[in-house]
Amino acid sequence: MKGAYGKHRLLFGNALWEACKKEQEKASQPPRIQGILKQAYDLKARLDATPGLTQTALSKELGMSRVRVTQILNLLRITPKIQEYILTLPPSNTRCPITEYSLRRLVCASNHKNQLREFERLFMAPIF
Repeated sequence: MKGAYGKHRLLFGNALWEACKKEQEKASQPPRIQGILKQAYDLKARLDATPGLTQTALSKELGMSRVRVTQILNLLRITPKIQEYILTLPPSNTRCPITEYSLRRLVCASNHKNQLREFERLFMAPIF
């Protein structure tokens, strides 16, 4: 740990414990999937607000591939209950088990009921 004037200092006992707690508190972040879902809402709003703007033009403007923009926008096909669940996940300092890749399976489900059933099976998270 750096002390005064940028010099390193050794920590022992309670000081070490407090430094570790602070480090863990700093590491607590929202799940990555929340940011991606929010980005999907932003992209959709941008497409809706700008007549004539295509996914291709938007992807070039953002420096992303067209496929990536499509992947992000496809997350909006997930049932609103699952989207709400994802957006309300608390920040954590551990990796969230819900990933974008795992949600792509849900996008392909035929209806919202099947999406909910598959989500509960994958993540053992009942959604009401």
